[in-house]
Amino acid sequence: MSSEELQQLENSIGKIISINSFFSTTMIEKQALQFVTVTCEPPNNRLEKVLFKITADPRVGSTKPFANIRNMSYFPNESEVLFMLGSIFQLNEVERNQGEDGKLAIIRMSLCGNTNDDFNKLYDYMKEQNGTEETNLLSLGHVLCSMGQFNLAEQYCHRFLKELSLVDSLRVDVYCELGIIAKSTEQYDKSLELYHKALECSMQSRPSDHVAIANIHNSIGEVHWAKDEQNQALESFKQAVAILEQAHHGMHHDMALFQDNIGRAYEYQKKYSEAVVYYARSLMIRQKCLPSDDPELAMSFTNVGSMRLCLNMPDLASAHLKRALEIRRKKLPPQHPDIAVSEKNLGDLYERQGKSELARKHFMQALEIQKNSLPYDHPDIAKTEKHLGDFYEHHGEYQLALESFEKALKIYEKTMKSNQLEHPIIEKIKQDIERVSKAV
Repeated sequence: MSSEELQQLENSIGKIISINSFFSTTMIEKQALQFVTVTCEPPNNRLEKVLFKITADPRVGSTKPFANIRNMSYFPNESEVLFMLGSIFQLNEVERNQGEDGKLAIIRMSLCGNTNDDFNKLYDYMKEQNGTEETNLLSLGHVLCSMGQFNLAEQYCHRFLKELSLVDSLRVDVYCELGIIAKSTEQYDKSLELYHKALECSMQSRPSDHVAIANIHNSIGEVHWAKDEQNQALESFKQAVAILEQAHHGMHHDMALFQDNIGRAYEYQKKYSEAVVYYARSLMIRQKCLPSDDPELAMSFTNVGSMRLCLNMPDLASAHLKRALEIRRKKLPPQHPDIAVSEKNLGDLYERQGKSELARKHFMQALEIQKNSLPYDHPDIAKTEKHLGDFYEHHGEYQLALESFEKALKIYEKTMKSNQLEHPIIEKIKQDIERVSKAV
C-alpha cells in the first residue's frame, strides 16, 4: 500500500470503507504474515507493508457476507475466508511500527451489519458497479482477473466449467472470461479459440442477432488487434456493428464501443476522416444513453477532438477536448491518469494554436499527475517525457529536451523485453539524444 493511502486511512479512523471486490483473508495470522515479511524496497520508499485484522461477528445484521471456503479453495491449508464484494467495514485503528522489523502497519477494522439503510444503499451501489448479481466461482474468477490474479482466476473458471452441463448457457460466459484471461496473458491464439467456443455455444442457444453474439465478435476483433492483425480486427468489429443494426439496436450502449474500435482501426491507418465519423457516432450514442457528465462521454469527446486536431481543425477540436477535461475533473479523482490524458491533449491543442506557454502548462500538469498516480517507470510517463522533449527542442530549450529524452529512454529500456530493445521508439529517442546533445 502506498504511504499516501495508509495516511488517508489513518485520517479516516471511525469511518466506514467498502471493498469493491471479493476480499480474500485467512484465519491464520502466521499465514498472512508470510505475505508481508518478504523484503521489499520500493522506489522512494513510497510503499508500506500492511496487515489487515478484521473482526467479523456473524450475529451482526441479517445476512453474513463472508464464508469459510477452505473446502472449495485451491489452498485448503490457508483456512481462507472470503468476503463478498461490497462488504462494509468500520475502520477502528491503524498501528504503525509493528512486526519484527518495526516496518509493519496493522489496520484493524470491524465488519458492519446490514441493518443500516446507508450500508444497504452502498452495498447495492458496489454490486451494480461490479455487475455481479450472484456470487459463484465465475464471478470470483472475474474479480481475480480484474485484480491481475490470472492463474487463480483461470483455475476457478475451469472448476466452474466442470460443474456446468453441456447445454448450460453459462458456459458462454465462462469461455468469454477465459478468453479475457488468455488475452491478458498474451496467449492470443488460445484466447481466439476460447472466444470461438463461446460464439459456437451462443449461436446454439440465442438468436443470431443477439447482443451477446455481437459482443463476442467484438472481443475476437480485440484479440486480432492485439496480435497486430488489423484487417481481421476491423472485419470482426464491423460484424459486431452489423449484428446490432440487424437487430435494430443501432443506439444500444455497446454499439458505442464497437464504433470506437472501428474508429481506432482507421486512426491507426491514419485515415482520420473515416475515424472521426465512427468516433462521432460513438459520441452520439453515448450522449443518448448516458448522463451528460459520465466519464465515458469524456473518452468520446477526446476521440473526436483528437481526430479534429489530426485533420488540422484546432478550433473544432477545442470544444471537444475542453469538455472532456471538464467532465474528468468533475467526476474523477484529481490525480486520475485520464485527467493527465486530457491535460496532454489540451497541450497539443494550444501548441497547434501557437500558444506555447499554455501548452507548456498543460504538458507539465499531465506529467505531474502521471508521476503521482502511476509507477515511476510506467510507459505513459515515458511517452509524456518524449513529448516534452520534442516540445523543448522545438522551442530551443535543448538542455531540458535532453533531460526529457534521457528520462524517456531510461524507462523504455527498463520496461521493454530484451527482444524489444531495438524497438523503433528506442532507436528514435537515441537519435533525439544524439541530435540535441550537439546543440547543448
